[in-house]
Formats: sequence, C-alpha cells, structure tokens
Amino acid sequence: MGWQFTPPMLTGAPTAGGDESARAVAVTSTLRKIEAAAIDAARRG
Repeated sequence: MGWQFTPPMLTGAPTAGGDESARAVAVTSTLRKIEAAAIDAARRG
C-alpha cells in the first residue's frame, strides 16, 4: 500500500493567488525537501 501526505499549506500556497502565490511557488521550487517555515515566510512576504 502506498500513500503520500501533502501538508495543507503546500496545496494552499499556489492557489492563494497574486504575489503570495508567486513567492510560495518560487521558494518551493528551490527546496530539496518540504520546509513549512520557508513556505510560510514566503507567503507572508
């Protein structure tokens, strides 16, 4: 059996829209692993 956990902030970031979404997607593309703090900081600006 396989499964994958996707943190809500990871799925919500790209759909936020505008600059917040752009920042979140930009920082996510540079990460080697999911770092919630980095994504949250990017969303806040």
